[in-house]
Amino acid sequence: METEEQWADDILKSLDGIKKAEPGADLFAKITAQLPEENDVKIIPLQRLVWLAAAASIVIAINIHVFNTQNNTDTNSTSETTELLNDYVLYKTN
Repeated sequence: METEEQWADDILKSLDGIKKAEPGADLFAKITAQLPEENDVKIIPLQRLVWLAAAASIVIAINIHVFNTQNNTDTNSTSETTELLNDYVLYKTN
């Protein structure tokens, strides 16, 4: 146990002489020189937003329609199965 603690202490002591890294004096100037000077803000036209909203509404409406149709089909399928079981007495009664 002491060897592990001594090992950890040796590692921590080896960090004592390390100096903090400092960037060159002209590094900030080089970075800012590479950045574009003007901000190119692209505005989305209103007509495109209207088309996007219409398309999203159509997709949502189709999803709701398919979901409702699928639920009705499941309900009809269950009732048809129950009718078949009752008509042909395919279940056991005690």
